[in-house]
Amino acid sequence: MPSPCVFASQCSFEMYVEGKRVSEIQAYLYNNKCLTPTAMLIQRTGRRWGNGTDEFPYSWSDKAIYDMLVRREYLGHTYTSKSHKASYKIKKVVKHSYDEQHEFLNTHEALIDKKTFDLAQKRLATRNRVCKSDDVDLFSGLVFCADCRKRMYVQRGKGTPERKHGYNCGTYRNTSAKYNPQCSTHYIRKGVLMELVLLDIQRVCRYITENKKVFLADAKANHEQTLTKLSADARQEYQRLKTRLCELDTIFRRLYEDQIFGKIDETQFVTMTSNYTEERETLTAKISELERLLKQSDEQKNNAAAFVKIVESREFIDELDYEIVHEFIDKIYVYEIDKENCTREIEILYNYVGGIEFGEKPSNESYFRQGVGNGACIIKSIVT
Repeated sequence: MPSPCVFASQCSFEMYVEGKRVSEIQAYLYNNKCLTPTAMLIQRTGRRWGNGTDEFPYSWSDKAIYDMLVRREYLGHTYTSKSHKASYKIKKVVKHSYDEQHEFLNTHEALIDKKTFDLAQKRLATRNRVCKSDDVDLFSGLVFCADCRKRMYVQRGKGTPERKHGYNCGTYRNTSAKYNPQCSTHYIRKGVLMELVLLDIQRVCRYITENKKVFLADAKANHEQTLTKLSADARQEYQRLKTRLCELDTIFRRLYEDQIFGKIDETQFVTMTSNYTEERETLTAKISELERLLKQSDEQKNNAAAFVKIVESREFIDELDYEIVHEFIDKIYVYEIDKENCTREIEILYNYVGGIEFGEKPSNESYFRQGVGNGACIIKSIVT
């Protein structure tokens, strides 16, 4: 049996990616008598962490759960330079972003696999909320209005039958726009959306299973064509900014020496360096952003293979659950109904792989909609 800390971390991640609420995770850890970090520290060393107490050794706080879910150390890596003090005179601690920290890969055994960790981060980023029916919605954080690009929210009550559950545009629901709507409802029934998504995931999986090599080759060619110019321009701009930053360092050093040796007074020094300081801060921010983009473009080279692994891990999908939906799909865009043709378009964007049309054409599924008649939902599957 794994140690208590390993058991707590693995259970928390697994339950969270399955769509469980934090309160359910807390109850599970309490019932299985998993010590909190503070209680474990007191038990092992006798020391207390801050104002921590061992009065409730199995009661995990919300913050403890969320702090655990974002820690990249569970992947087996070590991160240093997480913060610094603004001055030796000031005790205020300035936290560093992930890009500013020093990363050392594979320094210890991983407790959580990369796939589970990424799914947890995706759910954290979408800010899932528990509905009145006391659970997390299947498509929470994934459904968007295709016109205003705002999130669509589930519409259901605790006693409302499932056949009446649906999604509405967030802009349309906004009370401030009630009498001057900036967008239309874009209403779609949840049952319809579930069936359409299931059919398209099955189509994608079927094609990739039968044409794995073709899919990987096409994805690689498309990705390289899209990123070649972007990467070249970004790297060229990155080198230009780094060169200019070195030049500014030289200018600062010379101005400082001139001020020390009395060639310029302090007022002149402050005046001359103020503009350079602003330019330096701007350059540093741009360089950090370019480094992030370049790192992201390098990581995307293996995205098609990562998506294939997801498909291969699922033998046959005949029913959707929270984990499957968020594992496969990045976003779903719902268009308004075309009343003239009685059709509506659903755009599905998948994780990892980029802008490729492949496989058989998505079939049009017809559904009866009161006041419109038989409306065909056309799936436009774009992999991104």
